[in-house]
Amino acid sequence: MLPPPPASPAIPSTLVRRRPQVMSNSKSWLFALAGFALGGVVMALLRPAPAPALAPPAAPVAAGPVATPLVAGLPERLQQTFQTCMASATQTCEGEAVKRQAAEALDEKLCAPLPDVTRAACVAITVRTLAMRDGDPGVCKRIPDPALAADCADSILQGLASATRDASKCEGIGDPPRRARCKDQVTSAIASAAHDPAACNAIADAAARSLCLGSTYREQAMARKDPTACDKIPDARSAAGCRDDLVMLNAQVNQDPAACDAMRDAGRKLDCLRFTWQVKAMMTKDPSLCARIPEAKRATDCRDQLAVNAARDASDPGKCQAVTDPQRRALCPSEVAQKIALEKRDLAACDAIAEPTLKSDCQDQVYQLQAGDRSDEGLCKKIVNPGRQQMCAAAVKQRAALAAPKPAPAGK
Repeated sequence: MLPPPPASPAIPSTLVRRRPQVMSNSKSWLFALAGFALGGVVMALLRPAPAPALAPPAAPVAAGPVATPLVAGLPERLQQTFQTCMASATQTCEGEAVKRQAAEALDEKLCAPLPDVTRAACVAITVRTLAMRDGDPGVCKRIPDPALAADCADSILQGLASATRDASKCEGIGDPPRRARCKDQVTSAIASAAHDPAACNAIADAAARSLCLGSTYREQAMARKDPTACDKIPDARSAAGCRDDLVMLNAQVNQDPAACDAMRDAGRKLDCLRFTWQVKAMMTKDPSLCARIPEAKRATDCRDQLAVNAARDASDPGKCQAVTDPQRRALCPSEVAQKIALEKRDLAACDAIAEPTLKSDCQDQVYQLQAGDRSDEGLCKKIVNPGRQQMCAAAVKQRAALAAPKPAPAGK
């Protein structure tokens, strides 16, 4: 709504000609007419010009980059260099922000305000994200750049082939080397899943075939605890690593540090001794064994962990004082409180935990245990962590399904 017109200003007294007190009727009429005319001219001159139509408010102008004290002390020429650099950085960040918005919204139209080069990249990323979500290589045709569109479609097809372990989906890939790699990757995945080294022989690329054989034979060796499977690995270094891995596994399972002496790699042998002595110390609850670990920090960590375990086993946070590392000692009472809370299914026990995140996690675990014990999905809704809440609800439903009586066979 336009404002009302401004009131006419009063005529200054100095501009008004005063009439004599005694005047004939004719002169009075003439002077009145002249005064009226003069007054009209003066009012016209003094009246403000009409207000212009209201224009929409101008868009706020972003403030330029503020120079730091260091930049402010530079010569003017170099300060201009700083301003140019900052303007370029602003454009780059602006482009990245718009690209992220478009990709999250899956709407390439949001890329329109960007400069040509940045807009092309924005559209490519957005369309590619949409194509990956839908598993549809046809969506990639919406990318204007032919090379980027082809790469997008090839990526979707390769992903589909890998996910379904269907090498026939690789046939649609336009780039020949990529098509060959796709087929080899699918074949390798099938061989690994079947624990079948012979399936690796169908891989065309020699290096990829060697990797497939190495990983498959290693899996056999670990599963069967059979060092002869390691000897079938084509690459000598990988074969030696497989044998060392098997020695370390046996040393830890048997709690036998002396078995580590059979390892060929000196660094791996040291790792074997560290882990094996630590496992043995934990299993026997003997802090003196930690001193056999050939590394001072690992030996200290071993003793501290045993002290924490002792506090948890005794449900006594006072035993945490034996922990030497300050951070580990500070967390120890929380671990004791959580252990008590979980054993007793007692939410109140979590209140002894001062750190908010650890306290919340403790409460979530108690609710999860209570929900499982009572088959009460409603308790899962009290869990704060979304992932844990979903796991809780799924477990309660699964337990309820298993506990439900099976329907009697038809006809009985």
